[in-house]
Amino acid sequence: MLKLLSVKQLHANFIADLENRVVSTSSITQKPLDVIASPPMRSLRVYLYNLTKPPGGRSEDEYKIQIIIPGQVRGEKGNFDFSKEDHVVLLIGYEQNFGVWALWDAYLYKDISYSRNVQIKSHALIKAASSGFGEQQRETKNGLETVLTCSRKNLAEAVQKRISMWVNDLVSKI
Repeated sequence: MLKLLSVKQLHANFIADLENRVVSTSSITQKPLDVIASPPMRSLRVYLYNLTKPPGGRSEDEYKIQIIIPGQVRGEKGNFDFSKEDHVVLLIGYEQNFGVWALWDAYLYKDISYSRNVQIKSHALIKAASSGFGEQQRETKNGLETVLTCSRKNLAEAVQKRISMWVNDLVSKI
């Protein structure tokens, strides 16, 4: 098993994989990572986590991230910071063995328990590793979610798709 990447390493990989779309960022040593992007990409507030497959507790074909909101303490509920109206909030995991990103719908997650697990099946990761993109449908208590997966070279396109999915969801509720 590989050593988990530090916050700094996760953020550096994310920035590198967005290539020339990044104008500036907040400190790469702190969560969340704010990214000012060049148009047409929207600016981002990103919550990045290692995507792991620890033994026990999960089905054999499942990977997970463990969400801990910055400043959150054990036993406390937390929420992503949506205060920057010009930033789209993203929830992303990175699986370093495959070199694959997984993008969940951050807007579905509220009152998050400390160290909450969010899962994805291995088939979606393997598909992204082999063909560049994958996805998985998940039922959540807040509705159906499509988790996107992508290889490192396809991150910008997957981020744009995740944003489009969020916008379409907003429009459908009007």
